[in-house]
Amino acid sequence: MKNVFAFDLTESSLSDFSHPGFRRAFECYFSEMEISVDDWEAVYREMAVSGAQALLLCSPDGETEAFLLYAVLPFSSSFFEGSAAFVQEFWVAPPLRGQGLGRRLLRSAEKRFSAQGLSLVLLTSDTAEHFYLHCGYRRAAGIHAKNDCPVFLRCLPE
Repeated sequence: MKNVFAFDLTESSLSDFSHPGFRRAFECYFSEMEISVDDWEAVYREMAVSGAQALLLCSPDGETEAFLLYAVLPFSSSFFEGSAAFVQEFWVAPPLRGQGLGRRLLRSAEKRFSAQGLSLVLLTSDTAEHFYLHCGYRRAAGIHAKNDCPVFLRCLPE
């Protein structure tokens, strides 16, 4: 990763996951978590089929320096119906952490969620609890993640 400043980065979005810079960043993220993947193409196809979308912060040369992967989760019961935004994956390149890029990307995603009529954001995290609490999220008592990570939520302002 190069020496990049926050003002050098441009924001973009994608839903087909063919962007080479995104793929390098996503694979780096999994490597950091020590998760090996046998078939990356299958992972990217599944992400596209599931309706996931990504917001990217890219350097002038097209490298993805941060990304936030999300999906819209519909819910329904005999009493309620609606949707929530679910932040599936969130990553900032290691040399750029602590410079406000994560907050910038999260706030941008929240604006998109609000524009889509989504007022509830859910996510899980096993490494960044303090970050999410600082950004206005709270632990979601009574909601259990299948990966056993803590669940956080935020109701977006109207």
